[in-house]
Amino acid sequence: MYGFAIGDLTVQNADWDIVAQHAAVKAQQAMTARTQLAISALEGASLPSGNVIDVSGTYSSTWAASTTTSKTIRKSLTAAAEKILDNTLAAVDVSDLVVVINSNLAKALAECDEIVDYIKGSPEALAQIRGELPGRNVIYGLPNKLFGFELVVEDTRKVTSKRGSTKNVSQILPNDRAYMIARVGGLEGLYGGPNFSSLVCFALRDNEFRVETRRDEDNKRTVGRIIDTICYKVVCPAATVRFTNCQ
Repeated sequence: MYGFAIGDLTVQNADWDIVAQHAAVKAQQAMTARTQLAISALEGASLPSGNVIDVSGTYSSTWAASTTTSKTIRKSLTAAAEKILDNTLAAVDVSDLVVVINSNLAKALAECDEIVDYIKGSPEALAQIRGELPGRNVIYGLPNKLFGFELVVEDTRKVTSKRGSTKNVSQILPNDRAYMIARVGGLEGLYGGPNFSSLVCFALRDNEFRVETRRDEDNKRTVGRIIDTICYKVVCPAATVRFTNCQ
């Protein structure tokens, strides 16, 4: 729960809907917490043997240092996909697989020789040079799909320092970590059936994300809160691969 309180004089003198603004700030905090819960679930999950790939240890090169000759990125992604297909007896299709990295790793990938040569040989090479590469990953110079796998750049930040001390900002997903996860079917799962999606968000009720406000007459203020009744669980470890030492 994320609460706030605003005095009546502040509300009356503001030229904008200051209550809604404060609610939006707290809603953003709640969404950041959701990301932290999801990543924590992935980081804490016990995965089957072979579903944790030490990139530098296995291929003698990190993703950030991968070259056209070593092809570390392509080899490790292909190995992860094959492992998931073996574990699930191909119940998970390659089109269901998503690679998740943070923005620091994304910047390193965009500058490594393997990705530079990969894009250089594609019809999108000119758009890459101009900074006009289509898709959501354009700011990082990366395509939406990498070697056939959907690529998602998780860029959520968090403040890890205490209030009043020197501000310390870090990314929720560690810099040297990446995941290949399965996202099967629609956004909402079906109760009682098999689930091959790696990560599932369980909600207490349909309106799990609620904004509540009320007037506190005794204290001459408006109080509000964001209530988020969810939790994340890795329900299919067999369809989840963790990459370590990526850079």
